[in-house]
Amino acid sequence: RKRKEDDIFTCYLKPSEKALNKFKAKIREITRRNQTTNMPTLLKKLNPYIRGWANYYGHGNVKTLFKTIDTWIRRRVRMVQMRSWRNPRRIWSILMRKGWKKDKMLSLSMTRWRNSACQMVHAALDLKWFEKIGFVSLLGVYENLCAKKAN
Repeated sequence: RKRKEDDIFTCYLKPSEKALNKFKAKIREITRRNQTTNMPTLLKKLNPYIRGWANYYGHGNVKTLFKTIDTWIRRRVRMVQMRSWRNPRRIWSILMRKGWKKDKMLSLSMTRWRNSACQMVHAALDLKWFEKIGFVSLLGVYENLCAKKAN
């Protein structure tokens, strides 16, 4: 869409529904929940696709959309990691190192999609964990593009 502000036309672009559905289908294919793989292998497939899509569509008005999609992608990656671990003891040990008490930890199924959104999993596999493993986020690429435009 175009909007006229003080005799200057500003474009507000965003990906079409078709492009967004195609992107999500490819992410679903890469992050199949029934696979057990290590993170470096998964990220070798996932990061270039995310980076390319963000560079292509990142010139529009997409910050909120990218934030929403990033949340969904991180949840899918958490699910793959949980499935690879197969046992909640890994999550419990990470949480105990972060200062959680044993009585606050619940039993959870490592194969259920709903458990990838629970508070324990988010605390164990937080944003610092994603930075550590080298995850490329849509929002991070978008912010780099905005910084380059500003210079």
